[in-house]
Amino acid sequence: MKHAIKRNTNAKHLECLQCETIYPIDDYFEGCPACQKKEKPSNVTMIYSNYKKCMLPYDHYISMGEGCTPLLTVDLNEGPLYLKYEGQNPTGSHKDRMSALIVTRAIEKGYRGVAVASSGNAGLSFAAYCAYSGLDCIVISTRELNKNIQSYIKYYGARLILTETAMQRWEQLKQLTKEGFYPGSNYANPPIGTVHFGVQGYKCIAYEIVSQLQGSIPTKIIVPTSRGDLLAGIWQGFKEMEMNSLPKMIAVEPFARITAVLKGEAYTNSFAGKTVLKSIAGSTVTYQAVSAVRQSRGEAIVVSGEEALEAQRQLMKKGIFLEVSSASVVSAYQKLRRRRAIDKDDLVVAIGTSSGFIEI
Repeated sequence: MKHAIKRNTNAKHLECLQCETIYPIDDYFEGCPACQKKEKPSNVTMIYSNYKKCMLPYDHYISMGEGCTPLLTVDLNEGPLYLKYEGQNPTGSHKDRMSALIVTRAIEKGYRGVAVASSGNAGLSFAAYCAYSGLDCIVISTRELNKNIQSYIKYYGARLILTETAMQRWEQLKQLTKEGFYPGSNYANPPIGTVHFGVQGYKCIAYEIVSQLQGSIPTKIIVPTSRGDLLAGIWQGFKEMEMNSLPKMIAVEPFARITAVLKGEAYTNSFAGKTVLKSIAGSTVTYQAVSAVRQSRGEAIVVSGEEALEAQRQLMKKGIFLEVSSASVVSAYQKLRRRRAIDKDDLVVAIGTSSGFIEI
């Protein structure tokens, strides 16, 4: 099947999030070359000539109807919360926004296919989008991957590689990139996050939220965070709208990583910790995540697996079934409420990144 692909002519160049070096539009899988040489890796972002709407790298791209997800009002004991429910995307998670643009880029540039290191959601998403567009897909995960998700990935026709450790996924992905596959996720260590073409897709969430709130600007956005693609993308979207006020970005993590960096540790360090929250697990931090929190004057908040499971159960009583890692945002909201970091005038939006049905 031939899909219409059209570049956005308003895309001017790329800019490093850290050192602000300008680069021509290209694929920088290991981020800014200048920062990489200094051993302070950083992702790049795309700069456009105007921002009359949510600008993306392509005007026409591979799409399965992702985006325009509902903004639900959830009445909790602590107070009302807006939940941006990304579980309504085609494969049940926010990853579809990223997959659409990366698959488009891989086709445009003539790659053999897309390969991705994933704990589940991204693998499922890329398997579907590659199948839809007729592109080969390889998903690399650990042997702990949910058995049903393994089956779904295979049913889509993707090749599944299972490794013993999470870091081995990145090693495999780096090798597959050398062999002609477009990387759908980070493989560098220390990481930078996913290639900028994918992160661009998450900007649309910010624009949708403002539209759904009829022009009102949230004061806080709560985001489940691992390597920070979603956090950075949403923050970039809000900045591009050039509003008088901007929300504080709240990164939710399963143990202290960004929290430790905000207290003075180097973001290139490794941070040990174990968690059942697989979608936001990992021992590393990216510059893009730390930068979004710092620029927005936000914070990072730790939520345990037990707390996220309790939040998941609370949401189900409200008719909403989130993946347990996604439900961590509700626990984070409750913690902020209890310590009076949220008051009656705050307008808070939490990002429910994926449906709980994915885990069944």
